Formats: sequence, C-alpha cells, structure tokens
Amino acid sequence: MTAMNERRILHAHFHMPHDAHPDLYEQLLALAEGITPRVQAIPPDAAHLDITGALRYWGRSPEQLAALLRLRTMALHGVQTTCAIAPNRNRRVRQISEDSAREPGGTSVLSRRVRLGFDEAETRYPPPD
Repeated sequence: MTAMNERRILHAHFHMPHDAHPDLYEQLLALAEGITPRVQAIPPDAAHLDITGALRYWGRSPEQLAALLRLRTMALHGVQTTCAIAPNRNRRVRQISEDSAREPGGTSVLSRRVRLGFDEAETRYPPPD
C-alpha cells in the first residue's frame, strides 16, 4: 500500500476546561467531522477519526491533519488537543495519547512495527532454538 492508501486512525484527546459548557464536546466532534465524516466519539473527552480518505481529499500528511485539528480546536474553542496516529484503533494508541496528556498539544505517530509490538532485532534475526 502506498502512504496515501494505508489506513490511518487519528486518536484525539480534547483537554476540556473544568468549567466547560455541556455542549462543548458535541461542538468539538462536529469540528472533527469537518475534517472527516468518519468520527467515533469516545466520551467524555476523546474521539477516533478515520483519516484514510481525508488524506487524499485534503492532500495532506497525517501529521498535517492532526495539526489542522489542533489548530481549529484551539482557535475556535480554546481547547488544547493531543493526537496519536496509527494504522488501527487499538488501546496502545489511546494510551500514548493519554500519556502525553501531561503536555497537551502534541502528536505521536505509531508505525506498523510499533503497532505489532515487534522489536526490530526480533524481525530480522529469529531467536536461537
């Protein structure tokens, strides 16, 4: 698969203010749907965006779409967003996004090797019997 056809999921963690309006989360999801219609809400403060088709539509890289989402959430609602990008929806993506929540506003990118959990040495040299 080429880079534009490879499946990409963007996990967005919204750093909601403590005194946030109850409708703010819905407004952030609507904002995410302006980038891709394939948004899965993960209440109370996160979402998965399937950006596979949006990459071609926008003509941008996954990192650039994450930057666009972060910019829009901050500019329109004053909410910092942390993003993680991976080939699928898995707990590890969400965990990385939540771990980096201590420093809002960043983006982490997981490669296929990290997603599968293999060490590079293990993939090149099988362990001895």
